[in-house]
Amino acid sequence: MRQRLKDIARWSERYTKTDMLYLLYSGFWSNINAIIISALSLALYVAYAHFLTKEAYGTYQYLLSFFSIATAFTLTGMNVAVTRAVAQGSEGTLRASVRAQLLWGLIPFFGSLAAALYYLWQGNMLIAGGLVFIAIGTPLLYAYNTYGALFAGRKNFKGLTLYNSASNIIYYAALIAAAVWSHSPLIILAANMLVQSALAFVFYRLTLVRQKPNHTVDESALSYGVHLSFMNVFGSVAGQLGNIFIFHFLGAPALALYSFASAMPERIGNICFKFLGSALLPKFSERTLAEIRRELPRKIVFATATGALVAGGYMVVAAPLFYLFFPTYTEAIPYSLAIALGLIIGAAVYLPVTALTALKKTRSLYILNTLNPIAQIAFPLIGIYFGGLWGYLIANLCTILFGVSLATILVYSTDR
Repeated sequence: MRQRLKDIARWSERYTKTDMLYLLYSGFWSNINAIIISALSLALYVAYAHFLTKEAYGTYQYLLSFFSIATAFTLTGMNVAVTRAVAQGSEGTLRASVRAQLLWGLIPFFGSLAAALYYLWQGNMLIAGGLVFIAIGTPLLYAYNTYGALFAGRKNFKGLTLYNSASNIIYYAALIAAAVWSHSPLIILAANMLVQSALAFVFYRLTLVRQKPNHTVDESALSYGVHLSFMNVFGSVAGQLGNIFIFHFLGAPALALYSFASAMPERIGNICFKFLGSALLPKFSERTLAEIRRELPRKIVFATATGALVAGGYMVVAAPLFYLFFPTYTEAIPYSLAIALGLIIGAAVYLPVTALTALKKTRSLYILNTLNPIAQIAFPLIGIYFGGLWGYLIANLCTILFGVSLATILVYSTDR
């Protein structure tokens, strides 16, 4: 069976012009992790659907939006920079990056505490308490989870999957237990922050002991990671404003409905396509701009065709899955089908963005990470204003198409 799969992968390379055996290997291990996460998150969503009211779950998602905004002010681009440095032999960059990230984490720490004081002054103890847990957990989590960059840079996707799977099993079990026993969005958020942070620290230390990275540090990678992080700030904040818009304009139950509608398409997208970024980054880092430009159109067509097949398959099974697992959220089915359309073009997003990152096209990445977030804010806000939740979904599809088009144009329009 293994040899047969290898033969099929090699045969398909005549048409895809891609190292399909490498993608098969990296995709296999990445997808095992994604499948495990999807199964665990399905169990978690079932717990949410049965043990939390729509108001409570919508409030929890609102708190998670603040968490995502806080992470925008960590060095979110450092993992990519470390992966690239490790692929080029500078594995000591991992330790150096963690020290830098812990220091930088003071920004989201004090920012979240300031926001907590504001909500405390407003008399909203629930949101204030959630922001305190976010302040504690965010800096630790996003510094120590960089251990995965060592595995990705070494192309050791099996090791990365084993570490991540063990971490995720513990993490999701803790959240399910919190949802079943507490029914409280604040307690679930506390479990989320504290368990994630502790697991990230444990697996980071385990990585240093077991993997023994060398001590070569690429100082330029650290500055590149800072650049990538600055680029991501606007986009990360913009990506969460949609949930905040829904909560404020349409209410917590509408945010809960959207969260369940998007849950399965997002998980399917993670299984089928999310691995492309980490898998292609080491490969693209070894290619020239001319080589990437020559290969990119064919890869985008292949990714889009695959996305269409995946979206079509989900549309067939979506309704039965909702009736089986989320019977209290069957009204979300039409919205979920619309969200699934994003899988068609969403698969292609990873290709030009990863190419620009691997080539260190800093100027182009700044352009992409400035214009794309503007679209992420403007399109959904206009969509909600004129069309409610349906308008928001249509605006999201337009945002995805805009992002793919802009990133592809940048690959071919700049040499700096």
